[in-house]
Amino acid sequence: MDNGTVTGTLGDVVYKKTDLSFNNRFVMKYKSDVEFLYAIMTDQFCLFAPKAQLKPKWLAIFKCFTVDVWSLFVVVNLICGFVRYGIKCWEELLRWRKGKTHPLSRILFETWNIMMSSPSILLPRRSAERSFVGFCLLMNVIFTGTFQGSLVTSISTPTSYKDMNTMQEVDESGLLIFMPSEGFMDIFGDGGSKVLESLKSKMRFREREEFDRVIADDRPVFISRMSDSTLNIEREYTKPDGTPAYHVVKECPRNYHMSYIVRRGWAFSTLFNTILSRLREAGFINMWYKSTENAILMHKRITDRRQNSLKPFNLEDMQTAFFILVLGLTGCTFISKVAFSYATVVYT
Repeated sequence: MDNGTVTGTLGDVVYKKTDLSFNNRFVMKYKSDVEFLYAIMTDQFCLFAPKAQLKPKWLAIFKCFTVDVWSLFVVVNLICGFVRYGIKCWEELLRWRKGKTHPLSRILFETWNIMMSSPSILLPRRSAERSFVGFCLLMNVIFTGTFQGSLVTSISTPTSYKDMNTMQEVDESGLLIFMPSEGFMDIFGDGGSKVLESLKSKMRFREREEFDRVIADDRPVFISRMSDSTLNIEREYTKPDGTPAYHVVKECPRNYHMSYIVRRGWAFSTLFNTILSRLREAGFINMWYKSTENAILMHKRITDRRQNSLKPFNLEDMQTAFFILVLGLTGCTFISKVAFSYATVVYT
């Protein structure tokens, strides 16, 4: 505190109310008369940034495949149309029936219908063309099945735009950085770059209750431990629909060792250091920590699953289909007007 009084477990050790505190602490320089035992793990101070905005539902159809796959599908359909036209021309040439082949545009259109699982009235008559159309249908079955499965996943799984994953992106966002303890003030060190200096100027300290209120209401950036990120995000920082409201920025500005504090000159420090080193090297400390975290998360997920039952797709989820229908009706109306205008001019 400002008057020099030490509180909490640190105060208990300083004022000799206890010899040892088993609360994990970052190994750093304290003004109080304490010392650290053997380091049991490492941890990081990281920035927790708000998740990016969710993508609209009408983009679901475009998320099924990448641009390369969509482009390749269109190119393959065109190539198949040209190959089918070539097969028809070759077969008609072998039978001395020149001029009997359907126009190229008709062949391309009918081949596209086959590849899109639409009915086609231009059926193959010869063995070579039948074999080729059969392989096209087989490819269509695979592609259509993959597309339908990916479409269901895209509609039912919320996806967002790119998150902030560097300290420069956090700085460019202009968001303030809140912290629940003044001990986080040195997280960016002495600066050394424009980005770190700018981030340091955005830091704001709030007491725990006010800190929680600011995080819940304003959704700013805040500082917390990396080891608790999964637990904190799932328990405290989620949206009403259950999706995460925050994510951890990949660039963490500071790494620390974690240890326990004892009063300076404690007689049993050497003995406890030996015990802690053996427990850490055997993997027990990490196992206990992860087991506790997994138990808490599993309990929360089971509770959420019981409370939140499955829900059917609503109109918002299916808006892509209606947008396509409106687009088709608009295009049909425009083409009809153009055709009517052209016919009026011709016949008058």
